[in-house]
Amino acid sequence: MDKPYWIARFYRDDFEENSCFETNPNAVLEQIFLPSDWWISSNTTDFCHNQWCFFPLVFREETFRYTIPSSMRLPYTKYVKKSKAEDSNYSRVEKRSIYQECFECRIQTVIDGDKNICVAVKKLKHSNQSDADQEAKALERIRNRPNVHLIKAIAYIQTEKMEFSFVFPWAEHGNLWELWANQERAPRDRDYFVRVFRQLTCLASAIDELSNMELRHGDLKPGNIVCFQTDDGLPIKIGKEHNTMVRLVIIDAGLAKIHEEGTECRSGTDTKVSTRRYAAPELEIPPPNGLSRRFDVWSMGCILLEFAIWLIDGQDKLEGFPADTKQHEKFKFFVTKPNHDSLSPSEEPQVIAERHPTVDMKIDEIRKYPSCSSGTAIGRLIDLIANKLLMVNLSNDSAPDVRTTSHSACKCVRGTNPAFLRSIEKISNVEKESRPKREPPNENNVSQLGRPYARLNDIWDYASDDAFAKRIFNNLSPCPFFSQLNIRTHLCSRCRSLRLWSLTCSFSDSLAGLEDKANHESCDLCKLLLRGIHDRVNQYGDRQIHFLRAGSYLTLKDNQRHLVANICTTLLSQNIHLQEVQIGFPQLPEPASEIHLKVLKEWMADCDRSHGCYTKDDAFIPTRLLGIENAGAGTIYLLVNNQAHAGSCHYATLSHRWGSPPWDPKFCTYRSNIEELKHGITIKSLPRTFQDAVRIAYGLGFHYIWIDSLCIIQDDPFDWETESTLMERVFSSAYCTIAASSSTGSGDSFLKPRQTRRSVMMKGLRDSDAAYFVCEAIDDFYHDVDQSELNQRGWVLQERALSRRTIYFTERQSYWECGRGVRCETMTRMKNRKASFLGDADFPRSVDQFSKGLRIQIFQDLYARYSKLALSYSSDRPIAIRGLESRLINRFGTSGGVGIFEVYLHRSLLWHRAGHSLKSITDFRDHPVPSWSWMAYDGAISYLTIPFGEVVWSRDIISPFSKGACRNDTTREDSVDRKHIATPPLELEAPIWNLLDTKSGERIMDNQDRTFERPVQCVILGHRKMEPISDTQRYWVLLVHSKVIANKAAIYERVGVGILQKRDIAFGSPQGRKRIQ
Repeated sequence: MDKPYWIARFYRDDFEENSCFETNPNAVLEQIFLPSDWWISSNTTDFCHNQWCFFPLVFREETFRYTIPSSMRLPYTKYVKKSKAEDSNYSRVEKRSIYQECFECRIQTVIDGDKNICVAVKKLKHSNQSDADQEAKALERIRNRPNVHLIKAIAYIQTEKMEFSFVFPWAEHGNLWELWANQERAPRDRDYFVRVFRQLTCLASAIDELSNMELRHGDLKPGNIVCFQTDDGLPIKIGKEHNTMVRLVIIDAGLAKIHEEGTECRSGTDTKVSTRRYAAPELEIPPPNGLSRRFDVWSMGCILLEFAIWLIDGQDKLEGFPADTKQHEKFKFFVTKPNHDSLSPSEEPQVIAERHPTVDMKIDEIRKYPSCSSGTAIGRLIDLIANKLLMVNLSNDSAPDVRTTSHSACKCVRGTNPAFLRSIEKISNVEKESRPKREPPNENNVSQLGRPYARLNDIWDYASDDAFAKRIFNNLSPCPFFSQLNIRTHLCSRCRSLRLWSLTCSFSDSLAGLEDKANHESCDLCKLLLRGIHDRVNQYGDRQIHFLRAGSYLTLKDNQRHLVANICTTLLSQNIHLQEVQIGFPQLPEPASEIHLKVLKEWMADCDRSHGCYTKDDAFIPTRLLGIENAGAGTIYLLVNNQAHAGSCHYATLSHRWGSPPWDPKFCTYRSNIEELKHGITIKSLPRTFQDAVRIAYGLGFHYIWIDSLCIIQDDPFDWETESTLMERVFSSAYCTIAASSSTGSGDSFLKPRQTRRSVMMKGLRDSDAAYFVCEAIDDFYHDVDQSELNQRGWVLQERALSRRTIYFTERQSYWECGRGVRCETMTRMKNRKASFLGDADFPRSVDQFSKGLRIQIFQDLYARYSKLALSYSSDRPIAIRGLESRLINRFGTSGGVGIFEVYLHRSLLWHRAGHSLKSITDFRDHPVPSWSWMAYDGAISYLTIPFGEVVWSRDIISPFSKGACRNDTTREDSVDRKHIATPPLELEAPIWNLLDTKSGERIMDNQDRTFERPVQCVILGHRKMEPISDTQRYWVLLVHSKVIANKAAIYERVGVGILQKRDIAFGSPQGRKRIQ
């Protein structure tokens, strides 16, 4: 520093930081200074050696290998701790932190209290460059793969002194064995088991991906499977709550052996470092051609068996496996022994391997548990372990291709096997006892019913639809995005520094702070955040609001299901630095535009290719259709079915609201105008909803569309009755249904101009990084569709359930629904169990996956929902859901009708009003409905909450369905099969009991304003079985009233339901069996 002018010379000649990393900095210096300069002759060497004290290594996304001078400082903070558990003869692992200023990678990491990056530094103990480069080569290949269940290395560092180290993200929640040890046993609920199986399938896919890369791990064990925090993974126990989700990730994959050939067994490879307990038999009895990637399959089988033991019996039993403590240190899952069979006296016996007898005994023990029986998910897992994974196979006689052998074994776990996926969905709940009881499946067996199970709700799961988005964006011209890439954005200083592209990004602010930055600094992102929490502002007050990344969304720490904003990028701005940022439109295309129609077409095409939701061999053609092939000329035609081409008649259906005159004038087919409509209908003369439907159907390539008001003769009772019975076939045979969700009536358009979606353009870490967008979160199927005006119409519930695929046109965006869930125009996928029941392409096939308790909940929720919907004519109440009900009856394998299922008779009868009162319907179109059916009333209903497995149901209730009554509506060959639906007279027969106290107990009258001339009595449907027989024992009853005395035989009607105690009922004076209509 005694020569300040040298600093000026450096500055003048652009000698910057990058120049210091030249392999020959002397050459650079000589370009700046003359040879005669004193500085050159005296200080060059010192400068080149000491410069590294001032230039620490910076980890960059695009760089993996770093060769650095030994004197160069690594950007680690103070030493944290040495992880002895990770020490081996090969390496030592330390936890360190990297200064955040020296970390420019997008790999998911953990932040310490000083906001520095936590990493695991693996230092090799032996300076063998060949081994280090071998590991680096494998890690570099894995690093470029998208599978998040394989560890992504941050860097490979080599110094001039031949010191080698690797840097990895730090796994903050330990390894798999620690996960088992920290939780004595697995939570006993279905959701947890589903999440376990999802993680296991992902691990198997990671092993399969290694195989596809010609790699073998060679040392799979619970210690090499670590837990990274995520937003949707496996819940682990932190404190007393299971409120932290983790993703299982395989580490030490860099030690994997790289194979150069594609056969099953390789020559010349060795895996002597493999942990003894999980090593395959090949380690001790090498096959002729060396070890294969089946080695990993065996190790995976060992881990899965231990996982199954922990799931069923808990940590104590896992630590006690094997039972002989002397075996623990030396135990392995196989044994070797000499084979004395077929040997001559002079021959040495060949050594063979077999699965360890202790393993066989454990597998047999697990199979005896009811929850692990054949057909259950755990049972199938055990079968997979026993029959495919832990199979000794050391021969190479056939030398099968490893892609066949390894892939087929992993495939069973990974979930590509549909049967295994179904078994995951059928996971039975494990009872709270240490070992499940061995009871036959019936309603009194709570565990077999799936209790406790999560009740159906309106909470949705979200995932990026990137594979679909890439197909769309790759075929689009860049022109539509130019304007979006030039969005003018103003940010406050805090928001400019946010790394929202990182999965680890989190920040806090107060409501007042957000408002101040939005108003006084005009920060667009703060405005967007305020909009995203507008419905929760009253909950915060002066408290800090914590924001964090969850998938491609910005959410709240205290409610990660609340979507504050969506983070997306276009293909034009996409780069590998963005962590799980989805591809999508910052601004959605206008309805019916070229891009919009392209998205809709690709939804249909993708479903045809991959889902199979539409049955191609369905030759049904509606009685009438609208021909729109010439819609471009402004005219459509009303056609009868013989004018359409049988076998190739792809048609769309319209689901819409009729609306109210005069705002929504009717445009219908009558007997007086049907011939006129056959000769042509001017599109401009149609109501706006119909015009839009024709425009969309024509734009999607349809030649036909079905619209109820035009394809049913509205003033012909016979035609209306005939076509209403065909409604089920019309919608289930349609290629697609167009749902006018944003239309208030037939006179209103559903292709309205969209409101501008708020979006903020953000820059990456460096100026060279491309832009990404933080956008208003508009993916809300529940609000936009389920709660839309259209879905408040009674007929629409059946139309939605029976349609195989539906496109919903809402005010903010379009949604696609098929048997695989919901897709959004934002390129997001959504799924919800309750909604997927109605979205089932082959409704209601999905109930086959449900337990008995969930089936009951499903139909009760469905009927309660339908009862709240509006009908123009209340007399349509049993008709507008008849096709849906017919399918449920057939799927349940029972008989029934008018809202009652014989197999669930008692629970079907225990409905009650959900409002002030119910109004009786008297003018039914066809047959009258009995009073014990909720379809006999106008008004909303619900069902009594009755515990499963705790009620003894009465056996002396005789329903009309058990007596063989059925509704005969099969007057046409192509009408709905209704052989199981009951027909009049519909009467219940049951004992009637007097009540001792007319006001005691819990009673819900169907019409609370009604007065009765004779006393109200009851029919006992069931009683609580767990309670001692006493005056307080509870009974579930129908409240009835005698309405007619005919031939001295009383006819009763239902007037309500109740939960009474034994002391409320006059058991001493039975009234005998009576008829209830």
